[in-house]
Amino acid sequence: MDTVARSRDQVEAVLATLEASYDAFPVNQTSVTVPPALFEAVSERCRAGTARIDVYVRDDRGRVLVVERDDDPVAPSVVVDRAASVPDRARDAVRSRTGVEFADGAVREATIAGVRDERDPDADPIYRLIALLDGEHVAGDPGPRTCWTAEPPVPPLLR
Repeated sequence: MDTVARSRDQVEAVLATLEASYDAFPVNQTSVTVPPALFEAVSERCRAGTARIDVYVRDDRGRVLVVERDDDPVAPSVVVDRAASVPDRARDAVRSRTGVEFADGAVREATIAGVRDERDPDADPIYRLIALLDGEHVAGDPGPRTCWTAEPPVPPLLR
């Protein structure tokens, strides 16, 4: 199966898992055309999975947990594919990366992005899914390169 078909199938499967596991949430769709080097990087990342779950863990003061990444704070995240249990993988990834445990909340929104190579904008896109999952802090303190912040980060589309 080629990358385009695999990405489409994985996005559909993970979206179906999210819809079965959580209450209704909005699903946005967008498309972007990117330079060849970025398209190749997105294509390579699709081998690990085409869906990224960003987890917005809030503490009792309403602050959001972030991870420092290249001088830019981001929400903890995990890449999943069709075989993954999204809630379990998200909890495991946040705990192992930050030392923080959380209780599931809701999916705030999901975005399906069709990524096209600017060399061939008429070719079928590679699909990515970015879902924002809310959670409530239940245990643990942020570890190295993690902290609580008042302002949640804006999720990058193609991280």
